Amino acid sequence: MNTQKVLPGNELAVWNLTDPKTPVRVGMASLALGGRGVAFTYERSWLANGYPLSGDMPLQGAVLTPTVRDRLFGALDDAMPDRWGERAIRFIDNPPRATALDAD
Repeated sequence: MNTQKVLPGNELAVWNLTDPKTPVRVGMASLALGGRGVAFTYERSWLANGYPLSGDMPLQGAVLTPTVRDRLFGALDDAMPDRWGERAIRFIDNPPRATALDAD
C-alpha cells in the first residue's frame, strides 16, 4: 500500500450509515498530490472501534492510496454511480429543452 500526501481542498467525508439516526464518520477521501488517484485516511475513532472498509483498505492510521495509479479503493469505487447513475445525474443537471410541441 502506498502512502503519500493529499491535495488539500478536495476532500469528501465517508460515513457509516448502519443506523441512519446516528451516522458515524469513517474517514476522509481526497485527491492525492498530482491530482491522480484518491487517498483515504480513517478517523481515529473508527480506527479504535471499526473495521477495514475493504481488503485493499487496511485499518491503519497512515494515509492510504491504491497500489494502482488512477484507481479507487474497492469500497469507494462500489459507492460511485454506475453508467445509468451518471446519465441520471447529467439529465438532472441538464434537462432536455422544451419544444413548441411541449407547450400546453
